[in-house]
Amino acid sequence: MISYDQIRAEYRAKYRAYKLELIDELSAQRDALNFTFSDLLNSKRDCKRKENICACLK
Repeated sequence: MISYDQIRAEYRAKYRAYKLELIDELSAQRDALNFTFSDLLNSKRDCKRKENICACLK
């Protein structure tokens, strides 16, 4: 028969592993979304360039 302490230890180990996996996944997502202020400025410049090109073609 499995004791309460064994079940509890197994559950805590599985929960800890799940939590660490989730933290790693969220960290990877955050790193993928991480950009600097200069990246944002460059993106804004690119948008303005594209708007100017489109306006010239009309």
